[in-house]
Amino acid sequence: MKLNLRFFGRLSEDLASTVWPESFPEELTVSELRSLLGAHAPGDASALLTCMVAVNTEFADDGQALADGDEVAFLPPVSGG
Repeated sequence: MKLNLRFFGRLSEDLASTVWPESFPEELTVSELRSLLGAHAPGDASALLTCMVAVNTEFADDGQALADGDEVAFLPPVSGG
């Protein structure tokens, strides 16, 4: 299955040069994708575990199943005032 991965905020800087797998297992949840990406990410991938995830522009929980062609966006927490 092919997924369009998008990373925002600090994740885009930290993971910009990472080479991700060309395809992913056919049956995959958001949680399983987090684990897979964490295994491929350089250095500290803990931000992948704490960020919000959107699938096709809708926020998703960790149990949501992914489908071929989905856009999966990782949005890290932000702070400031």
